[in-house]
Amino acid sequence: MGKVIVQCGIQIDNEYWFAAGNTNGLFKKNMLTGELHFVGFFLDEMKTQFRTYTDVKLIGNQLIFTPCFAKGIAVYNLDEKKFSNIILSNYEGGINQYTKSVKYNDHVYFIPYSTSFFIKYCVSEGEIKKLDGWGDLKKQYPDQKKSNFIIESICTDDNNIYMFMSDRSQAIILDMDTDKFQVVGLNISLGECICSVCKSDSRIWIVTDKNKVYQWDYTNNEILRTFDLGQYITDLDYIAHYIYVVGKYVYIINVYDKNIRLFDYINNKFSTIDMSEYVEDKKDNDPSLYYYYDIQCIENNKIRLFSFYDGKYITIDGKEATNSFDGFSIPNVYFENCFTDKFFLEGSTLRYVASSILEEIEIVLTQNTFEHDDEGYSEKNIGEIIYDTLTRSEM
Repeated sequence: MGKVIVQCGIQIDNEYWFAAGNTNGLFKKNMLTGELHFVGFFLDEMKTQFRTYTDVKLIGNQLIFTPCFAKGIAVYNLDEKKFSNIILSNYEGGINQYTKSVKYNDHVYFIPYSTSFFIKYCVSEGEIKKLDGWGDLKKQYPDQKKSNFIIESICTDDNNIYMFMSDRSQAIILDMDTDKFQVVGLNISLGECICSVCKSDSRIWIVTDKNKVYQWDYTNNEILRTFDLGQYITDLDYIAHYIYVVGKYVYIINVYDKNIRLFDYINNKFSTIDMSEYVEDKKDNDPSLYYYYDIQCIENNKIRLFSFYDGKYITIDGKEATNSFDGFSIPNVYFENCFTDKFFLEGSTLRYVASSILEEIEIVLTQNTFEHDDEGYSEKNIGEIIYDTLTRSEM
């Protein structure tokens, strides 16, 4: 059985629905029985496409998936059990178009990454609208060499989206009632890059690459407190990919670090949650393979992290970690569906790779042994070779 990379997911009652990061499939897992069910293929995408969708929102009876390496927005109707998609006219090779989305009433806002357009999708009307204010905002920065602001982190309050760029000490705010943008400066030290943000109560917490944590009163645009965690985190290369603030605790997560850092900002105490009991050591140095995926805060202020290497979820409550549920292996029905007539329809972007992930790996390694004998390529490890193969634009 092949292992599923949980790319993005959402819990609906006692079921966890998720898009896989290493297959073109939608899955659901019963959190009571542990049964994993393959729902079906997303339309018009390659079977082994990597990071096809990176976020999912539920509006009414529809799951709305955020396109990353995809041609457009994917929709799954839970009542009708049918897939549909909306091809985006600004499709630019399908690479990192959008990585984050925000739900507001019956709209989903898609925050651009490499694409130049900020869009929102009205679910009830099935229409996409481009926010012209995004283009007007970019014109105010003629020194910008890139084609777009690179939004790394976001958070929301009742009707605003707060977007942060790693290379600017500024926040872009979108009022979702008016679809108007504004930019505010942040009193953060020069030379610091914003890595992650988290909203807690009426404050936004910001962590930078210098391992400084700022408590920002976004209503009055004032930095209330600054915590320098550099005295505790001595690794100069350490970056906080995710920050969560729950009660008195600030959780700091680096996806390449197995252990979770924990800062009690009330009592000014720093500690580390040892995850050795729950997560295996990395067996591959490929930087594309993380310890944790699909990290989210769930009810009762618990943190849940999907472990790629163990194929299971771990829940962190306070300082305690527990296994949530596991068994994220690709079921046989996924491969059985590969052999249907529909799978081989002319013009389909899906293709048969192998009857198992192990067979696929063997094919990949065999092909690359004969096709690539240059010294630079031979130095790549197995993970890099497979990653390169699965993310090729043409397969």
